[in-house]
Amino acid sequence: MKEWIALITDQHFGVRNNSQVFLEYQMKFYEEVFFPALDEYDVLDIIDLGDTFDRRKTIDFNILDQVKERYYKKLQEMEKTIYCIVGNHTAYYKNTNRVNTLNLLLKDFENVYICEDPEICRINEVDVLLMPWINEENQQMAHDLLKEKHKYCFGHLEINGFEMYRGHVHRDGEFDISLFSNVENVFSGHFHHRSRKGNVMYLGNPYQLTWGDYDDTRGFHLLNLKTGELKFIPNPNIMFHRLVYDETVQTKKLFTKENLKQYKDRFVKVLVREKNNITMFQKHMNNLISNGPLDVMVLENDMNFSAEEGEQQFSMDEENTLELCIQSVNRYAQENCLQNGEEITSKLLSLYNQVELEKTLNE
Repeated sequence: MKEWIALITDQHFGVRNNSQVFLEYQMKFYEEVFFPALDEYDVLDIIDLGDTFDRRKTIDFNILDQVKERYYKKLQEMEKTIYCIVGNHTAYYKNTNRVNTLNLLLKDFENVYICEDPEICRINEVDVLLMPWINEENQQMAHDLLKEKHKYCFGHLEINGFEMYRGHVHRDGEFDISLFSNVENVFSGHFHHRSRKGNVMYLGNPYQLTWGDYDDTRGFHLLNLKTGELKFIPNPNIMFHRLVYDETVQTKKLFTKENLKQYKDRFVKVLVREKNNITMFQKHMNNLISNGPLDVMVLENDMNFSAEEGEQQFSMDEENTLELCIQSVNRYAQENCLQNGEEITSKLLSLYNQVELEKTLNE
């Protein structure tokens, strides 16, 4: 019996509208952290706890080809077995898991086992309960299995009382933690924030995908099924960054060309506390932008952020960035004496509505 298995969840291949930059960011984690750890700990079995792909109705062929070559074929060459659980993002319908992207896209890989119904599975010489996304069709089967005693349950679950992401607790679902009282250890995907309460642990996803993930450590876990020991392997790669601009010596160090190279293909928010020298500010911002960040948002000091131990921290509400974008557009138009601020805002709202419509159609 090998000592460790790997647990990973909510990989969301194809995220951000099939962004190649995000795929490279994801693959950097697998190539530099995940694959080496599998070798170091002699891991043979991997449990994927759901939402392997980002969209349940469409797939970008270029992204799919790269994911197969750089992730699944690599694991096949390493002789690793992957137990893939169907999540809500990989089930086409909302009332059944029968049609899912895992069966359709990964059936050619003999080392991939797909779990679309609740079942007992023997992994690493231990019987474990695999619990995919619970829906109308499989709910009774799930409840019947949960009446029995189990040492381990691995699932893609939506349980009340846990943080979906830091600071936002899920409360209006139909499943409470008491449903899993017969299981000693429940490990789940679905919520991207890593947290634990009682016998239930949300593992969190491996990398940052939105601003809501800012400053929230991500990674994956190793589990010893025999002893119950759990190891967390953090992902050191960060996608979302915040810089404080206040015209101090520290600011000058932050905005040197050499230091700013790390923000290539990354998201950056510049929190402006003090900006007396406009020319110097523009020079620093030009240095930042010349290094090729994916996105730069400048937030002025009247936008309700507060100091904490010398760092600027925002409330989680800032993830609702539409209002912040509108405020930024209006402020930019005023500072630069533009006459078309309202027109720009109107276009911004139109783009936002298009994105929301596309997201709704793809859900």
